[in-house]
Amino acid sequence: MTVIIFDLFNPPSFEQESYNNRVPEGVVCKGKHKTRDRIHAIDDLHATIAPYAHHLRILLVDPDDLVKFEKICHTVQCEPRPLRVRNVDANAMKFFSPRNLFHIQCWVKTMEWKDAFQIEAYLRCGLLNTYDLLVTLQKPIEEAILYYGDEASQFLREFFMALKDRKVDEEPSACFARMRSKFTTIKPTQLTPGHVFCHHVVITPSRIFLEGPYPTQSNCVIRRYKNHAERFIRVEFRDEDHLGYRWDSDVDGTWFLQQRVGEHLRHGFELGGLSFEFLVTSGLRDHSFWFVAPFRDPVEGYVTAEKIRASLGDFSKLLRTPSKYAARIAQAFNASDPSVKIQLDQWEEQDDIGPEDNLFTDGVGTISPQLADMIWETKCRASRNSRENSLRVKPSPYQLGGIKMRLRPSQRKFPAHDVEEAVFEITGSFDFLNPVHPNRFVAAASYHSIRER
Repeated sequence: MTVIIFDLFNPPSFEQESYNNRVPEGVVCKGKHKTRDRIHAIDDLHATIAPYAHHLRILLVDPDDLVKFEKICHTVQCEPRPLRVRNVDANAMKFFSPRNLFHIQCWVKTMEWKDAFQIEAYLRCGLLNTYDLLVTLQKPIEEAILYYGDEASQFLREFFMALKDRKVDEEPSACFARMRSKFTTIKPTQLTPGHVFCHHVVITPSRIFLEGPYPTQSNCVIRRYKNHAERFIRVEFRDEDHLGYRWDSDVDGTWFLQQRVGEHLRHGFELGGLSFEFLVTSGLRDHSFWFVAPFRDPVEGYVTAEKIRASLGDFSKLLRTPSKYAARIAQAFNASDPSVKIQLDQWEEQDDIGPEDNLFTDGVGTISPQLADMIWETKCRASRNSRENSLRVKPSPYQLGGIKMRLRPSQRKFPAHDVEEAVFEITGSFDFLNPVHPNRFVAAASYHSIRER
């Protein structure tokens, strides 16, 4: 039996001939145009294995095809060049059979989700297989979870990092025993105020990578559900090499995006025994999103993604402009620091200046020195860095007296009713020297001024 084995660092990109006569964007064509579609797996059977094993073994019907393959590699000067091996053991271990994967899913559903996340990370990142988890490590992992208690997920994360760096000849069980000896106790990680641990998911054409949790600056929505912060995760869509999606001009990626990306956005996915659903766009440019697993809150009851979006404000005027609607909701998920609370009688509205389509005061409000001092003191206390605080420059343009703030209609981004108090959410502050970024009109005027000189 003659075979070609591809021992790959990254999974390959799969394409198939297209018969739907679609013309890729940017391609000018008269008559019928033959294209290729990007696909995430060869067939349904391969799709069940591709998320866990991306090495390929191709069986050659004609042994002479091996010589042809070597000639092609020589012609295109591929590196590394293929190496002939007389015998390769190929036993059907069925590591990623539906039966074994089902046993893993049943097991992780018995533990806390943050622990289950790390177990799935071993499997999805190619560090362990189902035999390692079910036969060799299941009992030691369960004992470690009982031993470390609330800090078990942190230990499991340390084991994840050790698996990535272990030597080739070290067995997973030996690596686990080594980490148990190293971490006799684990101290809880102290987070700076306004930060939470956030789990990250990277979805590629064939796999789902699990990373973290990483300390992440929170936002007003997560702080609102601070006891359920683990139900919020960051999701990114990337190519197999973790870069942005890309393909040749004669490859139509529309169908692939609709099937692979659109499927997760429409129907979500299951991870560690929880079902996650799309919540909001975090950054269209870097293809990142927030997903949430519905949960039951003692105050608000059963909380879903739809309920969270509806609670942010009345955006009915933006429903005909999806891009503005998505951008407005995404603003609520901007990383921010909580500050002081002000009462309803401490803010008021004043008219904008300028025509409706070109307001000169869009985003410009006024604030009193006393309220600004309160915000400043809260911000300095939160930093806990005396040297950093000494370098800060206190903002100074104030116009009002007492504890007062004035807003303009153009600043009303999240319309709400029957609100008696509100919290300042600071997404950024200009208390250090910052580079200036003029808009295109100022930049154009400066350019023409330089040319005239």
